[in-house]
Amino acid sequence: MLNFTTWAELAERYPPLSEAEIKAFGTSKSTVVCTEDAFRIDFVNGWKRTPFNLHARDLFVQNLLWCIKGGAFGFQAHIVPLITETHIENAIDSHMEYCRRKYLEAYNLLVWDSADEEDATKKADQGKRLDKEKKRKAVNSRKKTLFDARISVVMYMGLERHSTLFDRLSPQNMSGDETDGPRRQLPMAYRIVETRWQSDALKTFLRALDAMYRRDWEKPKGLQRAKGGNAPRTRIVRADGRVEDGHAPCGLWRNCYSEEWLRELAPYQRRALKIVNSDYDFDLTTANDDESDSAGEGTSMQEDGGDSADEVEQGL
Repeated sequence: MLNFTTWAELAERYPPLSEAEIKAFGTSKSTVVCTEDAFRIDFVNGWKRTPFNLHARDLFVQNLLWCIKGGAFGFQAHIVPLITETHIENAIDSHMEYCRRKYLEAYNLLVWDSADEEDATKKADQGKRLDKEKKRKAVNSRKKTLFDARISVVMYMGLERHSTLFDRLSPQNMSGDETDGPRRQLPMAYRIVETRWQSDALKTFLRALDAMYRRDWEKPKGLQRAKGGNAPRTRIVRADGRVEDGHAPCGLWRNCYSEEWLRELAPYQRRALKIVNSDYDFDLTTANDDESDSAGEGTSMQEDGGDSADEVEQGL
């Protein structure tokens, strides 16, 4: 479908998409297309994350599946039903690692051999990339810390049943945050970067776990964590805060995803999510709560400093 003979030819014909082109794809402002007659792939940006590449991937898979069923490759009749969409997806995903490597080798030669590229420009661009990478790593580090804290609440505070949900999540699925202002102030406050794919129910659940972790950090009741160290970050929601789509995981229950966000997705994107067609139970009743209720004494987690939704938002 790409119709090329050498990697150098492909790199010259189809350079990586710019950030503006990536953001505009699928809107009325889009200047790039990907159809059966004008097929292309962005070999530099994320293969299974960039909307353009997800569209190209689905187009390739559906086209190849249609060709196979139409007899284009001469498979025996009893073999054709055994070749599924999943088989083709796995094959192209595996092969794409090789393709991306060969493309980058050819593209880098074109870029660095170009007479139009000046050393000063290269260094400036490299500096920007390094700075962007440094910020990305810092955000990812904070996401991992947040993810680990939430898992510790689930595993050590009587909420082990929710490990089923966390088995399908990873640090990159958490909402990000950024410092509240240019000057460093103590304690540091971080604005939550809202994640559009998360439903309100999922956000409330996750931030309730954060509140439980903070309460236990202030007054430990058995949660396994190191003594001392920095306090949990103060994460706040701002009306003017930044919002991003985030990285939505596959295979969650339908009430974990924002309905508004789902409506904006293309059909192939919704199919790729493999959504479980039932609702997840976000109940936060802990094993300790049940024991206290049956014994008729003690204080439940909900009773001990339970926060309202607004208080949880401001306290995280």
